[in-house]
Amino acid sequence: MLDRLSSESPGKPPSDGPGQCEDRRQAIIKKALGLLSGLHKDSCQKLRYPDHSPTTSRDQKLTDALLDLIVIEGIYPCLEIGVGVPMERRLKPVLKGDFVARPLGQCQEVQAHDEKLIRAIIDCLYPILMSREGLASNVEARMLVDMIAAVGQAALSPAFPNDERERYLEMFEGLLNR
Repeated sequence: MLDRLSSESPGKPPSDGPGQCEDRRQAIIKKALGLLSGLHKDSCQKLRYPDHSPTTSRDQKLTDALLDLIVIEGIYPCLEIGVGVPMERRLKPVLKGDFVARPLGQCQEVQAHDEKLIRAIIDCLYPILMSREGLASNVEARMLVDMIAAVGQAALSPAFPNDERERYLEMFEGLLNR
């Protein structure tokens, strides 16, 4: 699926060099985060100014698809074994086709690129979730447990620096007390 999303010419997968797959994955997830952030701002704007058009079912489907993409290709591959809800017990993704999480490799450690991606996901979605307006209810319904897993890993993993772990621990407690 990442090949299809990142390919410049439809039907022709991009050539992979060392590290290009991870770079492509990060670029796609960051683009999805940007789109989701924009949708959240637009949704908050609609709430403040009733003359704006209401949220449509198309907006809802797009939001759910972006959230699923972020969870399946962003959060799950970054989590350590045993962290998070197994994919088969998650809500059924709205994404069509062969969109499934990548199998976990032999290495169980969180890589540096995974730390950066987890940071980007948390830093984008945590404020949306805690705002309790706009897309907060969508994020909560679709991926609260995944956010708890990601923030919990960042808060408790020795792979993250101590000062960051303290910040993520506060976020973790905030999500658990939600």
